[in-house]
Amino acid sequence: MALALEIARCPEVERARRLVSHPCSSIVRLQQEDPGTFQIPEGWAGNLSAARVVFLSSNPSISEDGADHRAGSAERYPRAAWADHYIADFMTRRFAPDAGHTDGDRFICQDGTFAPQAVRFWTLVRRRAEELLGYPPDPDRDYVMTEIVHCKSKGEVGVKSAAARCAQRYLDRVVALSDAQLIVVLGAKARDRVRPILGLGEEFGSQSSVGDERANVAIRDLGGAKRALCFLWHPTSMTKAPRDFPRSYPTLLPALRAVALGELTVERLSG
Repeated sequence: MALALEIARCPEVERARRLVSHPCSSIVRLQQEDPGTFQIPEGWAGNLSAARVVFLSSNPSISEDGADHRAGSAERYPRAAWADHYIADFMTRRFAPDAGHTDGDRFICQDGTFAPQAVRFWTLVRRRAEELLGYPPDPDRDYVMTEIVHCKSKGEVGVKSAAARCAQRYLDRVVALSDAQLIVVLGAKARDRVRPILGLGEEFGSQSSVGDERANVAIRDLGGAKRALCFLWHPTSMTKAPRDFPRSYPTLLPALRAVALGELTVERLSG
């Protein structure tokens, strides 16, 4: 809860508002400063400590009236004016059945109703988690979604410039709170952001590596332990490359599953 709240109240936000030269300035200034409307940085979604796999994306999106899943109003997502205990509960228990933040597929809107449609990204990530784990996963238990940049944006505005600063502050600390041995890097944007941060080679997640399973798997020290990273094209992208585990890892999927389930060590995967 302490880290989730620290991310939500990130001190870089105020610095970015004051300094145009700050690397987070563009992304922070996308939203009005009004604490009643400012959608705060998002630490993660899911049960970080219990998750078997971490899905790592580029950054979360700003929720807007009428723009998300045909909802009449934006998501009832924490604003800066919210009390700390409400923010901490939302960030750490977003998919908990008794929390009342979602029904697992749809978010609750500002007007108190559920969005008419499921969040497509959540649905597709759940499918990827099922392919990987081999059973129907629970988003409150089996996997967690987080980002390299925690501030919300639209169309990746400001994300590239903020990535190094945000990852330096939080990526290692977020992963350190998880026992997950497998991190799935989702999409070209996340790949581009994480490559220089973790020293991943140019082949990792590249178009030329489609079909080369080993090129899209790396072992790195992250969060105080060795973790396996694998690349998947973003589930909502328009790429013609495979976007699921069975087609992306036809031979390595059993080993990746075993790592996620704790049946195979990261060191043995690398061998």
